[in-house]
Amino acid sequence: AISYDVAMDDGWVRLPLASLPPLALLPARHPLAGRGEVSLEELAAQPLVLADIPYSREHVSALFTARGLTPQIAHRPASFEMQRSLVANGMGVAVTFTRPAARLSYDGKPLVERPLKGPLPGQEIVLAHAFGSAEEAGELAAVIELAREFFGAPPD
Repeated sequence: AISYDVAMDDGWVRLPLASLPPLALLPARHPLAGRGEVSLEELAAQPLVLADIPYSREHVSALFTARGLTPQIAHRPASFEMQRSLVANGMGVAVTFTRPAARLSYDGKPLVERPLKGPLPGQEIVLAHAFGSAEEAGELAAVIELAREFFGAPPD
């Protein structure tokens, strides 16, 4: 599986593929959308659309807590796409680690991603597997090679 490195027990072997830094997700016409970088302090002063998805909400909340900030949570959508739609329609801003290719919400409204200022912990992407037979190991090696190439991860 290619997954975020969360909620996996020790039975999984995890190979790092990438570390995704957090991004500010903004409506295209938002005053912060024209900036090169956005601070968590600036986002904490805005209505926040916090995806109510296990591990995601905790990870994003921890970014604010580590800086002693209390964000103004305006909405808690149950999906990433609903979060994007609420942001695109001017209902708030968000912090995300996910980078879909589409820069539009499902209803066609534009979204802007901006890097966050300062050193912040990223979200790790891993290839996780439970090693099996020698035949499976050969197939797994091919998958690992393709995944590392796709994510630009260095070989072992």
